[in-house]
Amino acid sequence: MTAATFDVALSPVVIDPRLNRARTPILPAVARGREFERRFDHLTLFYDVFREHQGASILAIGPHLPSHFDPEVDVQFQDLTSGQQLAAQYLPSRGHIHGDMYRVMADANTSALLVSFGNQQAVIAVQPNLSSLFAGRRVLTNRAQNDPIAWLVDWAWFHAREFGFDAVVHYDNGSTAYSVEDVRLALAGVPGIEVVVVLPWPYPMEPPHATIPATGELFWHQLKDRWAESARLEHQRRRFLERADLVLVADTDELIIQRNPRLRIDDLFGNAETAWVRFDSEIIVNTAVLPDRLLRYRDLFWIRDEPAFKTPKYLVKPDRCPDDARWWLHDIAWAPGVDISSDDYVVAHFIALTTGWGGKGSRAEKQPPAPGIHHPDFFLRGKLARVFDERSGAPADWSPPIPDNPHLLRKDAYDTEYG
Repeated sequence: MTAATFDVALSPVVIDPRLNRARTPILPAVARGREFERRFDHLTLFYDVFREHQGASILAIGPHLPSHFDPEVDVQFQDLTSGQQLAAQYLPSRGHIHGDMYRVMADANTSALLVSFGNQQAVIAVQPNLSSLFAGRRVLTNRAQNDPIAWLVDWAWFHAREFGFDAVVHYDNGSTAYSVEDVRLALAGVPGIEVVVVLPWPYPMEPPHATIPATGELFWHQLKDRWAESARLEHQRRRFLERADLVLVADTDELIIQRNPRLRIDDLFGNAETAWVRFDSEIIVNTAVLPDRLLRYRDLFWIRDEPAFKTPKYLVKPDRCPDDARWWLHDIAWAPGVDISSDDYVVAHFIALTTGWGGKGSRAEKQPPAPGIHHPDFFLRGKLARVFDERSGAPADWSPPIPDNPHLLRKDAYDTEYG
């Protein structure tokens, strides 16, 4: 059975630097590296404009508003058809790291907005809310750029088989090795997955880590220049997932491992007040000679004990999150959550699979096992062997079929990436 797939559009609003000043970073110029300007979002005002799931309002979500704009005065909304000025509530970023939003009061007949900001105006279609597609479902979510499709398929396969996840919302951050259609087609073929949305998220992401000159210490205020990931989480929550039963927020190189067989996922939410549960992580590295093929989850089971580097991730019930809660990478602010013991559940972070972080390509290289630093996890090894047993139809090295329609799949891109 092939999942239902959906092509989803965005309605971005972009600052024209000829008419308005561009956004300026908080990070001092002296601390910015060579990659900073390329990876900082100077020009996006809103990532998307869409109707909220209850239909009584429209949401515009974007990075933190440029500091030279007065949010109550300089950004205005009109119904394009009637010309009526629409009341809007400014919902500022918490601590500058969650992105800004406007809630625009408009009836169901408003299908397009005239957005005025500073010296600009933009006509924007109001995108539909798609939370009905995921009502009652267990949904996997992530964002990636050029991660091999085989990893995405394995990631969805594992969580569908182990925990009954049946839907995927995947944000593609400007991949060049394949198209959005390629990813959508591959995920639609994963057994157990019934609904797939893959959409482009073509915005600059995550300016690189910065250090304070002469000290080498991390400049933590850089987080205030990085909204595209946390705002993406709020976008997926509010456009797609308000009616989902359960949502996993994790990356392509992370699997949720159940270590206590008697504690089901549903049991973690037995307290009706619990909106989200957070799992600690363990770092999975490569200690073997790389195979003559793409490295996969099933190849890795050595843990590197590194308490200083933890990447917790979480499960969330969207309907238990109050409106003022904000989803972030590793937790949810202003919603009741619980930390889960690593004896019960843990995030296995397969660091050797990561390709998306600049400068960390060496993660896949062999690390000779060292006493006190590495140890094999035979529980993990057995679980991966069982889940990815080829006799159960586990995915092989995924490669695209040769299509009749040359616009369906980008075969040349695959030949370049994997040939």
